[in-house]
Amino acid sequence: MIIKRKSFTLLEIIFAITVIAIMAMVAIPNVFSTLDRTNIIKLKSDIALIRSAIKTVKNQATFKNDNTILTKLDDDNKFLFKNILTQPIISKEASAGSWSKMSDTQYKAWVDADIFVLFTYNKTNGNFDCDFTDLLCQELTQ
Repeated sequence: MIIKRKSFTLLEIIFAITVIAIMAMVAIPNVFSTLDRTNIIKLKSDIALIRSAIKTVKNQATFKNDNTILTKLDDDNKFLFKNILTQPIISKEASAGSWSKMSDTQYKAWVDADIFVLFTYNKTNGNFDCDFTDLLCQELTQ
């Protein structure tokens, strides 16, 4: 007489759970690492875009023989860099890969929900920089 098996044994279930747990232990840290790298790459791209836009505005003013200084990069706290970018960046406080405004010349670049790098716009020379002694600043501006 042949007995048909309709369920898994306890040993098979334990083995399957163990394999899934091992795979999860390997995959989950890689996912979070990839998200952090993605946020840093996005911020690097934003910084390059902002710096390029500042230079473009200065060059256009020079071409028109206009000596006015770009005093503000935007006029409100919601749409950042509106005076230099055709598509402003929407402000999001404490959100990874986003920006928020502190003052007319200072902006926070959020690496994650707890860590940010402070960027300052210098009206006199048109630089948009952070504290280069900070390792995150160095990473974002390389």
